[in-house]
Amino acid sequence: MSERILITGSRDWTNHRYIATVLRIVREFHPDAVLVHGDCSGADRLSAALWQRWGLPTEAHPVDWYSSCDHTCRHGRRRGRDIDYCPNAGMRRNRHMVALGADLCLAFLLPTSRGGASTAQLADQVGITTHRFPKGVKP
Repeated sequence: MSERILITGSRDWTNHRYIATVLRIVREFHPDAVLVHGDCSGADRLSAALWQRWGLPTEAHPVDWYSSCDHTCRHGRRRGRDIDYCPNAGMRRNRHMVALGADLCLAFLLPTSRGGASTAQLADQVGITTHRFPKGVKP
């Protein structure tokens, strides 16, 4: 079974060079790993694009905003710009990615990265080695 690297982070992350530096190091130790991500703008897509450019496999888990609310949703469906959506859909997707398992979690976090920070915390809780990279800190 292939190694799995879970990426989580801010949708507002724009520092491509920073992610490239981290992923180059990770690639040396995990050259055939599948990069698992939530397919969000920012850290997820920057990481996935680079990993794919290197010819390595990725596994995207886009959030299903149209899904029904479940027992974890305390808010009920909300009306967005053009859809009704479950506000808990992103967290449900993040829990699913963590539950699938990973050998390593890389979290590219800004102070406003609630989803990324909670995913990193979930990964920690299930024993996935998790490295947090706040913007501006050298890897």
